[in-house]
Amino acid sequence: MKRSMTFAVILALVAVLLFTSADAKQVGQQFKAQKYRVAYVLNGTSTEIFKMTFDGAIKEGALYGMKVDVFTADGDDVRFQDIVNQCSQ
Repeated sequence: MKRSMTFAVILALVAVLLFTSADAKQVGQQFKAQKYRVAYVLNGTSTEIFKMTFDGAIKEGALYGMKVDVFTADGDDVRFQDIVNQCSQ
């Protein structure tokens, strides 16, 4: 669990640094050049409110020229950790 939290924090910090230092096209180009991938992983069920959030994340990623993959673990901690580990490879 510590590894997945560390990965999430690092990804968030990288995103903040990139988003605050360049415009949208440059950010997308930097992500593509570094071969970064963006994943939205939810350890819960896919309810209507979360579907709206997923759609927003996908739409926002598209504005930056990035593809956002969405995963749900349906409250299963082991599955959540497996998804995060797969996404981080």
